[in-house]
Amino acid sequence: MATSGKALVESSLWRAASNLTGKQWCAVKITGYVDRSDALRGGAALVDLASTGGEAIAGILVGTPLQGDAADVAFVGFPRARAGADGFVAGDKLVTEAETGFLTPYAGVGTPVAVAMETVDAGALGVVRLLSTAG
Repeated sequence: MATSGKALVESSLWRAASNLTGKQWCAVKITGYVDRSDALRGGAALVDLASTGGEAIAGILVGTPLQGDAADVAFVGFPRARAGADGFVAGDKLVTEAETGFLTPYAGVGTPVAVAMETVDAGALGVVRLLSTAG
């Protein structure tokens, strides 16, 4: 059973670089910036699915934005996140899984981005503690 922790979530400074409607609870990374000359929305960082595997992240997407919309991203704290193909066990260091943006146990390769706070099966939601990775 996925519980929910407390996390800091920001939306006014993040925008979806692509359609992320089906990517809620996945890891996202910064892919670019929109400068303040955008009169309608102001400056923002563009975020997209962390799909390379083992990469640094900006945080966990907690909303379902369309391309260009504000993106709610948990960047500090204990958000829920989607478990990758191997699931995870409480205490595991976690990295991003290639292609999906899900989190999977660290096996010595990549940048740890979170620590599992509970044990969950593959594809399930579990609470994680985000680690600062500046991605």
